[in-house]
Amino acid sequence: MASVETSTATGSISSGSNVTLTYPTTDKPFYVENISATLDSDPPAGSGNIIATITLLADESTSDEYDTIINQSNLTFLGTSSFLYLPNTPVLCKSGDQIEIKIVNDNATSRTVYVRIVSRLA
Repeated sequence: MASVETSTATGSISSGSNVTLTYPTTDKPFYVENISATLDSDPPAGSGNIIATITLLADESTSDEYDTIINQSNLTFLGTSSFLYLPNTPVLCKSGDQIEIKIVNDNATSRTVYVRIVSRLA
């Protein structure tokens, strides 16, 4: 079994803006085991949305593939400051694919977000 790799990142999201974090391209196929993100505090109800989107970005060198949204969550609606994407089976990504985590902050308050991606080579 291939070794597990954990990638982490921290970003600051101003009110009315977004932050995009991309898991880098690898020259080998890999599995995404899980992805988690945590805000520095719970978003207050009725104060604007904080939406987290996870997208599989297809290898740009092939023209016959499409990017795929694999999860989208409105953290304000859920009333939580964190989410965990844990697929039933690991998501297989081909060499050249990327994982993008985009968090949009329509909330009135700036936030700090912590993101963690756990993967392993296929």
